[in-house]
Amino acid sequence: MKSKYFKITAICLSCMLTILTCGSCSKGDSVRKEIEKLDKAKDADVIFVAIQHETGTSCDFYAYQKKDKKLSLAWQTEGYVGRSGVTDPTNRIAGDGSSPAGVYSLGECFGIYAAPDNMSLPYTVVDNDDYWNGDSSSPTYNQHVKGSEMPDSWDPSSSEHLIEYTTSYNYCAMINFNVDPAVPGKGSCIFLHCTYPTSKSSSGCIAIPEENMIKALQMMTEKSYIVIASSMEDLKVVDQY
Repeated sequence: MKSKYFKITAICLSCMLTILTCGSCSKGDSVRKEIEKLDKAKDADVIFVAIQHETGTSCDFYAYQKKDKKLSLAWQTEGYVGRSGVTDPTNRIAGDGSSPAGVYSLGECFGIYAAPDNMSLPYTVVDNDDYWNGDSSSPTYNQHVKGSEMPDSWDPSSSEHLIEYTTSYNYCAMINFNVDPAVPGKGSCIFLHCTYPTSKSSSGCIAIPEENMIKALQMMTEKSYIVIASSMEDLKVVDQY
């Protein structure tokens, strides 16, 4: 009797796991079909997708890699968006805590820790002299700078001293929002970075678990993009931002 009970329990658990896995795969496939419509998908090697949950600041995060000219889901996880959620980037201002919706290339890779093995892109290990410039009056606004090389007029208090962001910036990649040119007051320091254990949101960045951030850096090439959307419906029009 006990043997039959354990067999039935095992079958039920197996069925539940299959249902959950299939549901996850189904959504991942739906996301893939939408991003394949994007212009950037034609030449992309890698596309990351962050979709905010209906409530709160959590997000589903998907990593797609091109194989045989087709995007396939490499892995997925959960992460966090800005404390104000994902919003239209045209309305975004510095400090509002929102993550900008849209399709963005990924830029400089850096971190407090040494570069993960098998990266194909350059990576900078930051030290006490490294800042991300948040001074909107500066010609190097929203750029990685060395504090010792900045003019006396530069205000470091409005910038991020990168080495101080332990855990979050252990591994990091620039999301190319508000670049070329950087519009003063539009926002700076929008990154893809590691989650912080006690934080359930970011200041506008996309945060994912450290082990996934390492995998993201290892996947990235010069043709890598991130798609940020407030919902599945928003994903369908995200290239209009």
